[in-house]
Amino acid sequence: MNPRQVEIFGTCSLLNKKPFMQNKITIIAVIVIILSLGIISAIVYKQRATIIDSSLKAGQAIIEFFPLGESKKPTWSSTSTKDGLSPSSDNTNTGFDNSNMFNKPAWEKITNLPIVGASVLNLSQASNTAIYLEKETGNIFMLKNGVGEPIRISNVTILEVFDVYFGLNKNKNIGAIVRFPKDNQLESILLTIDLGKQSNSTTSDSLPIITKQALKTSIIAYTVSPKKDQVLYLEDLGNRVAVYVTDFSFKNSQIIKVLPFKDWLISWPEENTAVFQTKTNSQSVGSLYYLNLKNKSFRRVGNGILGFTVNANPDVKKIVYSVSTGNSFDFIYRELASGKSNTFTPKTLPEKCLWFDSQALVCAVAERLPKATYPDDWYKGKLSFKDNLWIYYGESGKSSRLYDLVGENSNLDLLPQARDGLNNFYFTDKTTGILYRLNGGRIFEP
Repeated sequence: MNPRQVEIFGTCSLLNKKPFMQNKITIIAVIVIILSLGIISAIVYKQRATIIDSSLKAGQAIIEFFPLGESKKPTWSSTSTKDGLSPSSDNTNTGFDNSNMFNKPAWEKITNLPIVGASVLNLSQASNTAIYLEKETGNIFMLKNGVGEPIRISNVTILEVFDVYFGLNKNKNIGAIVRFPKDNQLESILLTIDLGKQSNSTTSDSLPIITKQALKTSIIAYTVSPKKDQVLYLEDLGNRVAVYVTDFSFKNSQIIKVLPFKDWLISWPEENTAVFQTKTNSQSVGSLYYLNLKNKSFRRVGNGILGFTVNANPDVKKIVYSVSTGNSFDFIYRELASGKSNTFTPKTLPEKCLWFDSQALVCAVAERLPKATYPDDWYKGKLSFKDNLWIYYGESGKSSRLYDLVGENSNLDLLPQARDGLNNFYFTDKTTGILYRLNGGRIFEP
């Protein structure tokens, strides 16, 4: 054996008593650390399992709340399901929960009793609210956000209401101009409904406070602005008529024009333009005028057309109109600036249409159009239609059926009432006065 090796090993044996104790302590420490890590790993694993289990339960709850991952608020795309809808994760905030639109039918009966008139108002925290007056009682009802059951908001009894015009005053209270026959003439009252204040009623139904204001009996016609915040009315001056604009308080009337002829049909489709039509029939020609509410100019747009009834679009640059042709009529779209026109088929009367946008219309269209004198016989009730719903495209002249009512055994002769911001269209049946709605979420795609 190498003496050097003996020396070395011999020296180690003499010096290793203390290091041996140190090594023993180190080994024990390592064992303790390993055991600690094992215990910690077991605890973490158990916690992780608990977290995973909780996450799975939460995930299952989400799946149950949103079946098949559908969004609560519907959006539509070019790829439709059978009902005209496609679920999407791209939610759009419309200001209210419209998840129940998935459950709405495309065509819906709103009332069981006849109504006189309907409109749509954008109330505070209740946009797209439908409002109407019940003919039998004269009471006013609304559907907040256009959903749910109708809510009665008045108990003012007005029998034999002729017509009604709805809007909002500067305080965002509902205004209702109600006309009714009395002493062989039409009288008007303004009802102001404050939804923020309740009457001191002893009944369980606490209704809003309503104030009444009598309006001039010399007022012979009304129309409401597109924003529903102003009224244009005609006052009979004998052999002339004065045109006024006011708000829904009727305290700030401004005279716009005095016209030498007073037998007008009026509408207000564009903020600065009111539309005036002369009353006509199949044997007389009609005229169309635009009143500029800014510069007060009054210009003739169309003239010399038999059976001329007109429906102007929201920017008043395009119109649809009817022309009497013996025992029928034509239904024509016209761009006023260019003179471009298209004759639509199938034909319907312009007053049976609501504009979808600046160049497309949704119309009630007879399944079969009998030979008759138009529009006279229809207005006089000598005939009625069995309508379906169609959409017409002005620029192309094309049309497409939207909804088949006749196939559902409906015998509805529809009059348009209003359209809301969700592309829901309200109609009444000319025969019964019942209110219906075409639910746009089930029909249209953006």
